[in-house]
Amino acid sequence: MPWKPMSIDEYADYESGNGATLVKIDDVWWRAVRPFFYRPLFPFQRLAPGTVKPPAPSRLLGYQHPVPEGEPSNSFLNAVVFDDIHGYSLDTLKKDKRYNIKKALKHLSVKRIDDYREFVEGGYSVYLAFFDRTRYKWKSDRIHRQAYVKWATNVFRFPQIVTHGVYRDGTLSAVNISYRVEDVIFDAAFFSTTEALRMGSSELAWHVIREQAAAVRDAR
Repeated sequence: MPWKPMSIDEYADYESGNGATLVKIDDVWWRAVRPFFYRPLFPFQRLAPGTVKPPAPSRLLGYQHPVPEGEPSNSFLNAVVFDDIHGYSLDTLKKDKRYNIKKALKHLSVKRIDDYREFVEGGYSVYLAFFDRTRYKWKSDRIHRQAYVKWATNVFRFPQIVTHGVYRDGTLSAVNISYRVEDVIFDAAFFSTTEALRMGSSELAWHVIREQAAAVRDAR
């Protein structure tokens, strides 16, 4: 089983190492998603209205959190969630998606990256290719090798975090990062070279994650 559960405290330690602004009040870790606006770090943590003690800076712009079923609410978040993870298999997909994954398997392979050096030496060039294509702004300082190495060090500080590599002819061409917090598996990050993306690296990585997650019986 690839995912060993992280506690919410361990998850907070990981995200803090990535530079997140966090504060713990009672049993709730809050993350500043933008200045003076907070949400619970664990996005499925339901909090009853009237019992919440948000961080003091949220008095300026506010906060948002899930509520128990049946409680009044005033907003919502859209999320990509697979809540029938145990029923997944290649055969459950539509014909075109099955075709794309099978086509990708002719050129690409996926395996776990257990070597920190491989994540740094092979992954850094993949990240640069990803940034050159997307100009993705979030944590864009990682285009600098020192910042990328700092991130890699934090990732490998936690054995619960799973990194998968997508390979073409033995060369690392895409990276996927996932982890489990309590009973929820998060597919957290993905970056790929343009060539591998055209060959289906994203579809293949997502297929492998979902296929392996289907075997984790105590995850939801």
